[in-house]
Amino acid sequence: MKGNYMNRVALYLTSSLAIVLAACGGPHEEHGGHHEGPEDEACDHMIDGPGLAATAIADMTADAPDTGEHSVRWDVALAAGAGGMHSGYVDLVVEEAGITDLYLDVDVPVKVWNASGGEVTVHHAQTTFTQCTEVSVGLGYQLGVGTYLVGFGPTTEEAVSMVVVLEGEHAD
Repeated sequence: MKGNYMNRVALYLTSSLAIVLAACGGPHEEHGGHHEGPEDEACDHMIDGPGLAATAIADMTADAPDTGEHSVRWDVALAAGAGGMHSGYVDLVVEEAGITDLYLDVDVPVKVWNASGGEVTVHHAQTTFTQCTEVSVGLGYQLGVGTYLVGFGPTTEEAVSMVVVLEGEHAD
């Protein structure tokens, strides 16, 4: 009797664990026998979200909204400017040093500044994605821990959607 009970408990725990693992997946979810890469994650979140809204500020010296959370799509409304152009600034809080990729749904001018006001150069850029059409550009920056200012525009676009991916999260 005790052995039968233990077998049922083991079966219940095993099936529960399988359901949880299948439902959650996480950032290293298996697709077709390989680990999901940064571009795959960017496409997944650009298409399915979850989406969070942020309104970019027009003045780079003001307190900008934080858009550093990973595994979400940031829908950033840009500030209207002269001549129908739009631009704006958001903060990017980086909690782990490494290459941080910014994936955008539209190709707009982007600049990143460190806390001292120095412009950070692009480590790599990508404009071709076979995984989806919802991502137009990916920009990689070698960043240390800290807060960075991200500037968008000037552009005719009124908004930009962005997915932030830390490349090291996808190492095998």
